[in-house]
Amino acid sequence: RSRGLGDVYKRQIVHDATTRKRMERLTRVQRDLSVALHQVESLQESLELCIKAAFEVSGAEAGAIFLPEGDDFRLAAAVGHSDEFAQAADRLGPELKTVADIVRNRRGDFLASDDARLTEPAASSAMQALRAEGLKALALLPIVHENQLAGLLGVGSRSISDFQEHAREALRAMAAGIGGIIASKRAD
Repeated sequence: RSRGLGDVYKRQIVHDATTRKRMERLTRVQRDLSVALHQVESLQESLELCIKAAFEVSGAEAGAIFLPEGDDFRLAAAVGHSDEFAQAADRLGPELKTVADIVRNRRGDFLASDDARLTEPAASSAMQALRAEGLKALALLPIVHENQLAGLLGVGSRSISDFQEHAREALRAMAAGIGGIIASKRAD
């Protein structure tokens, strides 16, 4: 009986150490991003740095940030995508259910490789472009600043079939910080 309890304690210690390392990594990535942002002037470069930081905390290899333009969101920066993606997915609109849900609820969405939304016939050129990129997992998160929707952060992976909970939490934290970065760069 005591041996079983010892195993529980060992697992808890390993879990705590893993959680601590993940938090340290997120903190390091955010610190490094902050330093790097002070060295660039353009919004475009800043957004690309944010996308690359999101890769570090999630394991994603492709990402984009879309900024509001009327009722749509226009592609402002993309990293790890093909030129065809940038042309086909230059706008995301409310005709995409995921985008409409984010606009309405201010909550992100995570799609795994077996999610029907990634496999059903695509009505939009953006979804067709995403499929052509070979992404198995996709996250689309709101970027909010002062209670206003300031954009969308999308990241995807060709190798991970679903983002683990710790990666989801880290991506939410990254998206939360990007709104302030956008506002700051636009004010400069």
